[in-house]
Formats: sequence, structure tokens, C-alpha cells
Amino acid sequence: MFQNRVTLIGFLGKDAEKRDTKNDIPYTVLSLATKDSWKDRAGEWQSRTEWHRCIVWGAKFAAFAADIKKGAHLQVEGELRSREYEKDGAKHRIVEIRTKSILKLDRAKQQTEAVPQEAEPTDVPVRGHVPRGRAQRRAATRSKRQGRIVPEGSRRWTRWRLHKPIG
Repeated sequence: MFQNRVTLIGFLGKDAEKRDTKNDIPYTVLSLATKDSWKDRAGEWQSRTEWHRCIVWGAKFAAFAADIKKGAHLQVEGELRSREYEKDGAKHRIVEIRTKSILKLDRAKQQTEAVPQEAEPTDVPVRGHVPRGRAQRRAATRSKRQGRIVPEGSRRWTRWRLHKPIG
């Protein structure tokens, strides 16, 4: 049995970069920082920051990932990939995470604008999240069937996953 799975929790070091391959396939590059801290023999705290290159493939998923800004707290799941290339006569090897899932760990932003009196309660988000009533569940199910990116989660976090149509 083999398993190639990576889960990282960290902060985005710079805004996501949306790019296209030579064949016009869209992808997004995320630069994720993780930090490790420990006490050395002298009792002083030491820390080390590791930078991870995360690649998000697909038009819809990459479009969502491109909107993530610097400083966002994320959990990224995917598989480890390595590749080699040659530049100026020297061979280079890069290790990347091919992203399958992004979980945004930032708290939802609270609504600061005043709500107009004529607005219906279903039109107004509560604490930045959409209420999950019958109509919203049906819309999410339709979105899954049509291959759209849909949110899953509660008020405090949102996971975005690409749902591909079956068949």
C-alpha cells in the first residue's frame, strides 16, 4: 500500500499568483509558510520557517485560489510532487504540493454595514456566512452536480473543494 498525502497549516507569504501553462491550462501558485519552534539546550527558544510551493490546477479551483491574499491562514491538503529542470546548464529540483483541498482558517468577517429595512432576512448574511436552509442545501447540491466550487463548513471556517460531476 502506498500513500502520498500532505497536510500543511500556515500563512500565505504573498498574494496567490494566477498563471497559464503553454497549453493555456490555468493554475495558481501559493507560497505557504509553516513555522517550527523549540527550546535548545541553553533553554532559549529557536524557530525555523519553511516555505512550501503549492500548485492549484483547474480553472474554477485556481480562480478561487487566486483571490486569497497575503497573510491568510490556510490548511492545504494535497500530494507531494517533485520535478527537475535545467537552467543555465545547472540542474534544479523542485518539490511542490499538488493541492486537492484548501481550508481557510481565518474567522469570518462580521458585517459592518447597516441592513436596509426592506431587505428580507434570507438576503442578509449573518456574521459573514450564508445560512444553511433548505434552499441553500438544494443550491449546493445542484452546484455539486454541475461541477462548481461550493463552500462547506460553519461560521468560523470555510473549505473549498472542487466537486466534479459524476458520469
